Amino acid sequence: MMIVGSVINLFTGFIALMIAAQGGELWVAAMVHFATLPYNVFLVLALWRTPGRSRFMAWTSLVWLGTVTML
Repeated sequence: MMIVGSVINLFTGFIALMIAAQGGELWVAAMVHFATLPYNVFLVLALWRTPGRSRFMAWTSLVWLGTVTML
C-alpha cells in the first residue's frame, strides 16, 4: 500500500510542481496534487478493514495519509 501509493503521489506531486514552475495556474497544480486523495483514502480504509492487520500498521497508514496529503 505504502509503496504503490507513494509512487503515485510522487509522480502527481512532480507533475503539480512542474505546472507551478512553468507558470501554470495554481489551482490546476493544486487539483493535480489532490487528485490522488480519494485513492489514498481508499488504500487506508482498505488496510483498516483487513482482518489480520497490526495496530502499528493501521496507525502508520494514517500518518502516511497525512504526510502525502500535506506534502
